[in-house]
Amino acid sequence: MTGEKIVLACFPGATMHPYAIYRHAIRRSQCRSLSARVVLLTAVLLPLFLIASVRQGGAQMSWGKAVLITVPRRPARVISFPNNYALGLFRMSPCPGVRGDEKAVAARGKVTVPAGYISLFLAEHQFFAHLELVDGFPPDAIDSIQLTAVALDENEEGQVDKALSKIVHLKGLREVILDRSDVTDYGIAFLAELPQLQRLSMFSTSFNGSSLQRLQSLSHLEKLRISQNTIKQENLKYLPSMKALNFLSMSRCNLKPAALVHVAKCSNLTALDISGNPELDDAALKNLVSLKKLSFLSVAKTKITAAGVLQLKGLPLRMLMPSDRQFSNAEIKALYKTFPGLIVSQKTYVKAVDDDTRTLYAPHH
Repeated sequence: MTGEKIVLACFPGATMHPYAIYRHAIRRSQCRSLSARVVLLTAVLLPLFLIASVRQGGAQMSWGKAVLITVPRRPARVISFPNNYALGLFRMSPCPGVRGDEKAVAARGKVTVPAGYISLFLAEHQFFAHLELVDGFPPDAIDSIQLTAVALDENEEGQVDKALSKIVHLKGLREVILDRSDVTDYGIAFLAELPQLQRLSMFSTSFNGSSLQRLQSLSHLEKLRISQNTIKQENLKYLPSMKALNFLSMSRCNLKPAALVHVAKCSNLTALDISGNPELDDAALKNLVSLKKLSFLSVAKTKITAAGVLQLKGLPLRMLMPSDRQFSNAEIKALYKTFPGLIVSQKTYVKAVDDDTRTLYAPHH
């Protein structure tokens, strides 16, 4: 595995069964001896047991959001920020999404990223006021950037769009996070100039999907989160051109049934979140039978029934997330029988009320 390492990371909704993670790790690490495999199995399962959450009142175990990914072995890097003010926060971690060994410093002065570490830059006000400084950053110094500014007056309007036009200089970027910002499709289109981009998150923005026409050229884009946006359905036709796409989150986007016709052409999808779209029904879901790699599916707060999910028989579903009481116990048993190894995660936590709490909140007489 020259030039890369295997790490366990966390991404919203992405799941893998632990045995699948172990087998994948065996293939990628080329472990041959029995002793080496035992060590690898321990390295894989121990973190998973720590991450996993056991549902109260049952033996079912959810493997949470653990996913095995490969990241390049990065050499030590140095980035020079201004000495007299900070542009934001600079985080460094040996594993994206895991904060155990994370180092966090102000983006000020000279910052060294240790060899093997992934860097995340969280931009703050001074960054947007001094965008000209981006040109002085080494193109491969930053792996992930978070731009979440919202204009407070007319002088700040379009600041994230402007920032995106500048960060295309950072050709080594692998992740861009624009959640809850005032970004528009005009600025998002600039990201097509980032050839290494793998993950893009635009939760709750002004994204309408028109920029997907430009983004379809991103041959390495694997994870796309566009939840809680008002998307023009016709723009979804560009999604299938993203051949590496394996994770797609489109919850609360007011999707129409026809939207899944386009999604069904994303042949490498393994995880799909279409929850919170009340017009999606069983007929629309049937389109997804073409997604032969689909293992994670969230259908909470839709019209989709258990019968609709059973239409996907033959797919390798391992995690299904419906709403509380969306499926009956009998329907869930039928799903278990149809999809071996399936976990159905319904939020049905009921906490017992102790005597002190009952007394405290009892009505006055």
